[in-house]
This record gives sequence, structure tokens and C-alpha cells, in this order.
Amino acid sequence: MSAPAPSMFTPAAKAVAEKLGLKMGRANLDEFAATLEELAKANPNIIAVTSDSRGSGKLAPFGKAYPKQIVEVGIAEQNLVGITAGLAACGKKSFGVSPSCFLTARSLEQIKNDICYSDVPAVLVGISSGVSYGALGTTHHSLHDLAVLRAINNLTIIVPSDNFESRQAILTAAKASKPVFVRFGKAAMYHLHEANAKFEAGRAITLREGDDVAFIATGETVVHALLAAGHLAERGLKCRVISMHTIKPLDTEVIVKAGRECRAIVTVEEHMVHGGLGEACASVLMQAGVSKPFRIVGIPDEETVPGAQADIFRHYGISMEGLSEIALNLLHPIPDDDFLSQFESTAWPYSEWHHRQHIKVAYLYLRRYPFEQARIRISERIRAFNAAKKVPESLTGGYHETMTQAWLHLVYFTLCEYGPAENADVFYEQHPQLWGKKTLRFYYTKERFVTQEAKAKFLTPDITPFPQSKKSPPELLPE
Repeated sequence: MSAPAPSMFTPAAKAVAEKLGLKMGRANLDEFAATLEELAKANPNIIAVTSDSRGSGKLAPFGKAYPKQIVEVGIAEQNLVGITAGLAACGKKSFGVSPSCFLTARSLEQIKNDICYSDVPAVLVGISSGVSYGALGTTHHSLHDLAVLRAINNLTIIVPSDNFESRQAILTAAKASKPVFVRFGKAAMYHLHEANAKFEAGRAITLREGDDVAFIATGETVVHALLAAGHLAERGLKCRVISMHTIKPLDTEVIVKAGRECRAIVTVEEHMVHGGLGEACASVLMQAGVSKPFRIVGIPDEETVPGAQADIFRHYGISMEGLSEIALNLLHPIPDDDFLSQFESTAWPYSEWHHRQHIKVAYLYLRRYPFEQARIRISERIRAFNAAKKVPESLTGGYHETMTQAWLHLVYFTLCEYGPAENADVFYEQHPQLWGKKTLRFYYTKERFVTQEAKAKFLTPDITPFPQSKKSPPELLPE
């Protein structure tokens, strides 16, 4: 007796799922089978065609209930596609069900010619897709299917993320007048959608709003993106999560919108990084003139590591923890030491210096020097920058010094009250009270500093209402 497959979700991921209110459903493949049986009961023209895949496709109950509406061709995927096409051409609504690894490789010519070129309303269902077969390895993985099928004209490609999308995909495919390919895995999935969710082929669904990182995911990777967004929210990041259930036609509008509104983009797919969702999104963004930090998460161009689906996912970063780390690295590509060196060398980009940078400078100096030394050193570095860049002696020229000194007081208070973090970016994200809409907005305006006297008063500690902590500051970092 073989050991049970490892869980797709770590205890930490399950805890985040519970916080998000997610409930576990069944495998999407089970939802497909139940929906198809429901359709067959109402419509005798619904025909399932299988290639020794009745069991793996969860269609054994279907076959018992409607023996005249199922055709078994044996291990002959090319025949399966031809028969599925012929039935569709004769007025039947045929569903060809077969493991995706064989269906989209061995039968590719038949898909191209018999289905798409012939323009018949057949539905092809790729089961056990991606790395669902786990330890059976490369021969049974389908990491090419989206790439090859995207290149064939006249084919809608749908990759559902949960039970809701799975049911809606089959209902949509049953009504379609054109060829459709639907891709399923094997794992049980959390329910991801609200009760009032709407599904339309070619229109992505935004599961969570945010403007820091946009996760654009498809299929069984969507849940991991949603969990990563929940995990990152605990660190102050607002992540957008988009379920790109339709790979073709692609919802270009939602991709461009995310690219323009978010600081970084991460695409996630259970597919080779070449030719799938990630490269499709990159093409859309580039052609729209949108340039943001961007990362494709999928299976790289290498011999896939052996193991269960969960092991493979975690190895390649398709997990809450992996995606969180990838997102943080995209947002924070500069380590603390490099950031500090950049600031002290007067090489920092003036136009990109905003509240995150002010807070990071204050934090890093306060972790290394007592308050007054930190204040003096920061002032010296900013004045050196102004001199090196020939920034004129004016109120605007002193703006960064003013704001960094203001945040120095607030960061010092926060350090005393809550302690340090693992790095400056994490500290920033853990304390949104430092950069929320109310904090420093009264000061963070040029109108306040209408005169040098106003500026001087602002910097005077006994006039500016900065909070004072009764706790001691944390121990400084060793030199």
C-alpha cells in the first residue's frame, strides 16, 4: 500500500486559508464529472469519449448511469480526437476526455485539423494536467499543452482554479459553437469565489484587490497566489490576485490595468515557463508599453524534479511561502547594506525618493547609531547629495532632509515600542501607521513650508507633536 500524497498546503498556508475564510472543496475533476453527468441527464446528445480514462476521468458513474452516452476507444488518443470531432460534426455535443500529456502531444495534428480547422463544436478535456501525475515523471507531465494549443487558431482554452470555475467552464463549453479545451488537475481545491461571482470565458476574475504586487495565476496555482496575498497582507502589502481562467482568448484589459496600477507583476502557472500564461502576459504588457518588475513562476526548462505534485510545486516556488518570497524580492531588490551604501555615496535617485525611502533611511541609521548621531549623519549625507547634484539652496532643496528628519522621530518611537524587523523593508510593511494616509500628510505638503521660519519651527521637537516612547530603544547592530 502506497503512502498518502503530501498535502498541497503547509500548516502555515492552512492557517492563512482559515483566516481568509476559505473552505475546502473537492477535486475540480470531480466537479467536472458531476456537471457532465447533470448535463447528460437533461440532454441525450451529450456524449463522453474516453481513452481508457473512464476511471481517471471520474466518469465511471457517468458510464453506469448513461451507458449509451459514453464511447470507450482504448489507449488510442488520436482516435479519440477523430471520433470526438465526428460526433460533433453530426450534431452531438461531444466531450473527449483523456490525460492531457497524451491528448495534446500524440493527438496534436488531429486537434489542429479535425477539431479546429474543421471548426466543430467539440470539447476536449485534458485531465491529470501539469504535474498531477507526480512521481510518474516527465512522460506523464503536461507542461507543454498550453504553449502548443495557444498556437492553434480557433480554440478557446480554459483552466479552472476551483469547483465554481470548473462547473462554469463545462457549462460554458456545452453551449459553445466553437472548439474548447478545458484543463483539469487532480487535487482537492479550496473554494475561492464569492457566492455572487460571475464567469465568462475570456474575462478574468479579480479575487482580491491591491496595488503592490499583482498575482496573475491560472488553474490550481491560483489558490497559492491568494494565500500568498493573505500572507503578505500581514506585512502591510496589498496584493491583487487575478484568476486568469481563460488562457485564450486572454483578458488583455485586466493585465494592462494591473501592470499600470501595481508595483510588480508575478504570473503563476503549472506549466513550462516558455509559451504559457507568463509569456502571454509579458507580450501584452510590452506591446502596451507597460514596464514593471515582472516574474514568471512555473516549471523551468530542465528535467523536472521527481516527487508528488505538492513536492514539485514547493520546489519551484508554487506555494504560499515561495510566492511570498518572490514578491518581496521583486519589490525589494536592493538589500539593506546596498541601499545604505547607495544613500551614503549620494547615488540615490532623487526622483524616486518617496516615503518608503525616507523611512528606510531613518530605520537603518537608528539601528546603527543613537538618535542624535543618526540625525546628524542623515543631515550631512543629504546636504552632501544636494551639493554634489547642485540642488539649489531653497525650501524645495531641503525637502528630503525635512521629511527624513520628521520620519526619524516616528521611526524612533516605533522602534522603541515594537522593536526592529529582519530588514528595513519588512519594518516598513509591518508598520503601515508610519505611511498611512493620515500620518505626516499634514506635514507632507510644500504649502506648509511657505517660509524658512515655518520650516525651522517644524524641525523643532518641542513644537512638532511627535510621540514620545517611555520604552528604551533596541540594542544597536554591531559595527
